[in-house]
Amino acid sequence: MEGIPCVIQQGEKYHRIVIKHRESESRVLVKLVDRGDEVIVDTSELLQLEKK
Repeated sequence: MEGIPCVIQQGEKYHRIVIKHRESESRVLVKLVDRGDEVIVDTSELLQLEKK
């Protein structure tokens, strides 16, 4: 799961993220690509990007 590019929605905005590692069964540490922040989010919030 680590390194997979995804997006998360926070309010009205979508943020590109990369999964750093799993914190628990339902939580992952992610890095927001455009902001540089790292946050822990629920796996249900992840929207995986399709490869082209």
